[in-house]
Formats: sequence, structure tokens, C-alpha cells
Amino acid sequence: MKSGGFYVETLKNTSTALGGEVYYCPGCGLPDDGSPMIGCDSCDLWYHWPCVNIKVAPADDAEWYCPKCIVGAPPAKKKKKKKRKKDP
Repeated sequence: MKSGGFYVETLKNTSTALGGEVYYCPGCGLPDDGSPMIGCDSCDLWYHWPCVNIKVAPADDAEWYCPKCIVGAPPAKKKKKKKRKKDP
């Protein structure tokens, strides 16, 4: 679609043109541009590495959770320490 000298793509145009689904990074709002992206193991949103401060490729079997899921996740269970009785 042309608009005042600019080419405007909508999500529908982009996904149709590429013949599949296009992932948009929630961190920057930009589509997959071929640079490395990582998918959240909880919500399946995909982020560009720089948008979530990843500099080195994680292991293939490593679990990764996006900032939104980490904030919304229940707190990790802490081991309760036994209280010591104070000597009188």
C-alpha cells in the first residue's frame, strides 16, 4: 500500500507476502528481521536478543521466560528455616 511516498505494510500484508506467520517483538514492536530471536517458554512471544539483553546464544535445552512472564510468575518457594528457641 502506498501512502505519500512511503510504503506501508500491515501485519496482513507482511505475513501474506512472506507466506507464513511473522513474529513481532514486544520489546521494540518491530517484526522479525532475520536477527536472532528467542521465544518465551511460557507465553510463546518472541523477542530480539538485544531487546532482552541476550548477548550469547543460550543452550538449546535452556528454558527462557520473557520479562512479562517473570513478573507474573508466582514467587519461587523458599525453604522454611526452623526457628530456634531462644535460651531464657
